[in-house]
Amino acid sequence: MAKLTAVEFFSGIGAFSYAAKSHDIDVIAAFDQYALANDTFEHNFSLRPHSKNLDSINIDQIPPADIWWMSPPCTPFTVRGKQKGLSDPRSRSFLNLIDYLPILKPQLVMVENVTAFAESDACEKLLCLARQCSYSTAAVQLCSTQFGVPMRRPRHFLVAKRDSNSTNSNSDLDLDKQFSIPSPAIAARKSLTDYLSADSNELLLDPDVVTRYGGGFDIVTGSGEDNVICFTKNYARCMKASGSLLRLDDGRLRRFSPEEILRLLGFGNNFSFPEEIQLEARWRLVGNSVDVRAIDHLLKFSGETVKPSLA
Repeated sequence: MAKLTAVEFFSGIGAFSYAAKSHDIDVIAAFDQYALANDTFEHNFSLRPHSKNLDSINIDQIPPADIWWMSPPCTPFTVRGKQKGLSDPRSRSFLNLIDYLPILKPQLVMVENVTAFAESDACEKLLCLARQCSYSTAAVQLCSTQFGVPMRRPRHFLVAKRDSNSTNSNSDLDLDKQFSIPSPAIAARKSLTDYLSADSNELLLDPDVVTRYGGGFDIVTGSGEDNVICFTKNYARCMKASGSLLRLDDGRLRRFSPEEILRLLGFGNNFSFPEEIQLEARWRLVGNSVDVRAIDHLLKFSGETVKPSLA
């Protein structure tokens, strides 16, 4: 029996590919320009992502597939990035890819980004293109806390599903064509200790750093009821607003390890980094990733109705 095929754009460490395995989806290609992310992806999935510039990738360099997953740069839609949207040069790759939709027509397009993406010109352009190409669309905001995980990581997800029976003529277009992806039932909150490893000296903060900057840190305890805040790629260098710190029983503070953050993101113990990737780079990699459970939720309510088109 033919499998659904997928291309993972902006693949990072492969959150979509990790979720896709549970849905019998064959990821046939991935694209990312960060070499260490590609090393990690290949280490876990035996597939080397293409290190091509998506700003200018040619249409014949994208293999036909049933599903496109896209997690484009979020900076154009954040306050820190001044919310320039499509006028931000970092949006060129996303803009270039969606311009190929009317030609390549994957059955399912899935996009993840920060919540502000929902109000952006990039989101509006994608919705307009999807409607013109006879895709029905669904949008949902998901956060790790909805899956019982003690971590706040709200994200906007947009899914477009093509009607394979449509002739794509103007008379067939329904500009309000939508389907629904329900929010998950709120799961019971798990303890943060379920995600923690043994303490390590290399994770401890220097007492001088705590004295100088401790007032701006988000601090949690393993047995407490607080949720950790979203970890970003800057966690190794800037601990303010880039992720939480753990207070140990003796009062000292430490960072969360990349492996602990992986578990919070829904990766299992069968996922690992190549040994040569250093600690700071691992933090950068996990900070750019996506919650696997959110992808799994999307696939349950959209991907399972899509039939393989490529035998």
